[in-house]
Amino acid sequence: MRNIFIIAKWEYLNRIRSKWFIISTLIIPLILIGSIFLPGLLIDIEGSEIKLVALVDATGEFGEKFEELIYDRFKLKNGQSKYQVILLNNSSTDANLANASALLDSSVIDAYLYIPQDVLQSNRVKYFSRYIGNYKNQSEIQSVVNSVLLERRVRDAGLDREIVEELTKRVDFETVEVGQSGKETQSSEMLSYILPFIFVLMLYFAIVMSSQVLLRSVLEERSNRLVEILLSSVTSNQLMSGKILGLGLLGLTQLSFYMICGSAISTYRGLDILSSYHFAYFFVYFVLGYMFYSSIFSAIGAIFTSEQDAQQLVSIISFISVIPL
Repeated sequence: MRNIFIIAKWEYLNRIRSKWFIISTLIIPLILIGSIFLPGLLIDIEGSEIKLVALVDATGEFGEKFEELIYDRFKLKNGQSKYQVILLNNSSTDANLANASALLDSSVIDAYLYIPQDVLQSNRVKYFSRYIGNYKNQSEIQSVVNSVLLERRVRDAGLDREIVEELTKRVDFETVEVGQSGKETQSSEMLSYILPFIFVLMLYFAIVMSSQVLLRSVLEERSNRLVEILLSSVTSNQLMSGKILGLGLLGLTQLSFYMICGSAISTYRGLDILSSYHFAYFFVYFVLGYMFYSSIFSAIGAIFTSEQDAQQLVSIISFISVIPL
């Protein structure tokens, strides 16, 4: 037992002082957070530019109202309108559509909108853009189209527009999370959706990275023939048990750092998202996951003689392990 702790201590202290461990511990959370929040930031940055949108209105009735509403509703930080509208109504509908398509192909405009003649019956319009992945612009333009059509339907029905707007006003939905003790805390739907992904990915990386370090350690000692010297002083079970224990503590240290940082940030922001039972769950899941993967990776290290051959099998196992995520 003493030999196991000596090996575990050496593995732990040797790895925790390495630049690889320090850099990976700091970079992984930044990568995860960046991958989640960076798309939204890029959309906001893109939203600071004026968008040029052409409108082909086959009815000839909604163009001016659409232009008026979109100018007033969406503004940039400098007070300018976010959208500039080009009304294409000088020719036939087919000619206007061809003109709009040519403007889009030449990147003169960012998008164009087609309102068909039977829009009030079909309730369909077409939106053309080279980058349809920007859901924010689409939703903004769609909201303006809905407002224009709603106003027309209200007028045709002889109803008062202000009364209809008051009756159809959206409700502000405030979410409150009730804990097991009955304590109520303000919660964000988006935050509750994103945080489990962040924590699961951090747990996964801590387990897999610790197991891969174990694999490299076994392969290095086999390739350098150090294992023969070590086995002259300890048994193979003691050697492998010490490695698994030491590198497991290394992964647990990394995971504890993530949890402490998350707890500090949540406390600073006044969010009650981490409690003592979360730490207990993380500890249990890490131990179970690490024991599972470390046994597989150590077996791979015992089979192969080169890291290149071993990584081919490890990549397959890593791919399979990501599927449940």
